[in-house]
Amino acid sequence: MKVAVEGIPISREELAATDWLTKVNKLRVARTAPGSAVPNSPGDKAGPHQPPQVNKGHASGAPVRKTSTELTPRQRGRVLAKNSVASKQPRLPSDALKLIVRPHGGLLLSKISTYQLLEAVCNAARFTRDAVRHEDLIQANLIQNTFAYCTPDLERAERVLQVKEITIDNKDYEVSVYCAPDDSSGRGVIRGVDLRLDRDTIQAELQDNRNPPIVDFRRLGNTTAVLITFAQPQVPAWIYFCNSRHRCNLFKKKYEVCYRCGELGHRADVCASPTKKCRGCELPNPPTDHTCIPTCRLCGKEHLTGDSRCKEIFRIPYTVKRRQWEKHRQAEAHRSKTQEPGKQQTLQHTSRWDQQRSGSRQRQRQDRSSSFPPLESTTPKGRFQTSSQNRKEPPAVTQQHGASSPLQHPPAPPSSSPDPQGHQQPVSTQEGTPSTSDTHKAIVELTAVIQQLIVRVEALEHRATSHTLSPPAAQSPPTVERMEIALSSGHKHKRKAPADNDPKAEDWQTRLDRLEKKYELTHTHIRALEAHIERSLHTIGSQVAQQIENLSKSIEAQGKPPAIAEPAAAVPALPPTPELSQPNHGIQLG
Repeated sequence: MKVAVEGIPISREELAATDWLTKVNKLRVARTAPGSAVPNSPGDKAGPHQPPQVNKGHASGAPVRKTSTELTPRQRGRVLAKNSVASKQPRLPSDALKLIVRPHGGLLLSKISTYQLLEAVCNAARFTRDAVRHEDLIQANLIQNTFAYCTPDLERAERVLQVKEITIDNKDYEVSVYCAPDDSSGRGVIRGVDLRLDRDTIQAELQDNRNPPIVDFRRLGNTTAVLITFAQPQVPAWIYFCNSRHRCNLFKKKYEVCYRCGELGHRADVCASPTKKCRGCELPNPPTDHTCIPTCRLCGKEHLTGDSRCKEIFRIPYTVKRRQWEKHRQAEAHRSKTQEPGKQQTLQHTSRWDQQRSGSRQRQRQDRSSSFPPLESTTPKGRFQTSSQNRKEPPAVTQQHGASSPLQHPPAPPSSSPDPQGHQQPVSTQEGTPSTSDTHKAIVELTAVIQQLIVRVEALEHRATSHTLSPPAAQSPPTVERMEIALSSGHKHKRKAPADNDPKAEDWQTRLDRLEKKYELTHTHIRALEAHIERSLHTIGSQVAQQIENLSKSIEAQGKPPAIAEPAAAVPALPPTPELSQPNHGIQLG
């Protein structure tokens, strides 16, 4: 049977040629190699000048995770320390006693079943398996090469604590058993305990009425440090011991480092590896006189892995984790209560560095819609647009004759009834009661206007004392337009409006009336000062013009200038100015 296909006919010799197979292998390797350029096939539409496509990772376009060679030594150490801790295992019963069994002699728990472990413990503790069938629990930690035995019976727990050896596959292994404290118990360390003191003496000294309840304690190796387990999760700052106060520090666990094989996750007493390695350079089976430049696998510095000087060896205590978790829950509960029901915020998990870097931006993005009125302008603020462009217009100040207050409030919705004098009443959230946000906005606007008027009064008083003889057109008094410009340019940072449940916001009407009276009084003083200054300037200007005219007439008639008379008594007495105190012989008239 013959089948016709498209292609170029070749001979058997050409098909079996070595160069043909070489090209096929090269193409296959190029397509499978990560990060390599894949050449275009003859059927592709891309031209010969199109750059080759580089495989950047997954087919979905996700970036490739950094390899161990691209990470810093500290990052590699953190990954290594995280992997050295066992994955999250089921929580042990809280109402049972937890006994930790550490096997010695090279016993590898990953090759032993839990049935063999339970049988070995029952035989060593001398109780039957039927007695523990539905009560006790055994759980192995393969990374640390230890296992936990939980039992609610105190008698069986005491028997297991006395076990010194277990038998598995007709071979005896030494074990060490201790009772693990509860996770809710706080643990602290005191230092400076004399090495000559035994356990009974230390227990008698710790039984002080000034100390919190203590569950257990033990000396850390052959050092002067003693680990104390408290009944409460709180760790005190000081412990009374031997009639003196000792500083009690929070106990921090360390990442377990084996001094035999140099691996992380277990200790040397439970190590089952037959090969011994150097902790500095990982040289297998180093000689006794071996010297090297050590490099820590956790931080990358020049010291042995797991050295006491390494800061990356310590783990976060459970007490600190629980405090962080409780604080996080309280913050979430407070946020859910304060935010509006229609606005649900999603929690974003970011790193510590991202939270520190974007802390200021997150504070700026907080929702203040419940306590501050929205802006009227809906135009989004651009990158180079200032905040003054989106600011609302200041209140208009008009001169109304016969009106009690020239201030006009911002316009209210059509539903609100206007005031008989033309003032707009603020919008009310309830029937007959103005809202707190609108009231506070009106108070802030009144305060700003009064501050501008005070500045204007000070300027007028300074002008009255200095009394420069310049024409009124050259230096005119502040106008309403200039005051509005000053009001709009000032007060960039407005005070935050009080909340609706603020008890101080109830007397808003009293504050508003007091500010309006203060405004009326200030406005009256300003008008009186303006009228007095205008009359004085007009009188002085007319007298100066009359003196100049008399002077010019006398020069034309007699050729000698007469003496300049003093101003009339009707004009208020003013201090002599530099222009009038100088002699007038230098005046030249055209």
